[in-house]
Amino acid sequence: MKQIGRIIKVNIYAETKRKNNNKLKLKNIEKIISEYNVWLEETNREDKIENYEEFLRVK
Repeated sequence: MKQIGRIIKVNIYAETKRKNNNKLKLKNIEKIISEYNVWLEETNREDKIENYEEFLRVK
C-alpha cells in the first residue's frame, strides 16, 4: 500500500508543477516526500491525501 501512496503523491506533485510549467526532477520529488514525512510527525497527522495537498500548498 505504501507504494500506491507514493505514486499518488508523485502524481499530485507533478500536477502542481505542471501548472507552473516546471520540469520534474526525481531528487526534488524524493526531497518533498521526505519533508512531508517529517511534517507529518511534527504535526501529529495521518498520511492522507488531504494532508499531503495541504502540505504542498503551505510549501
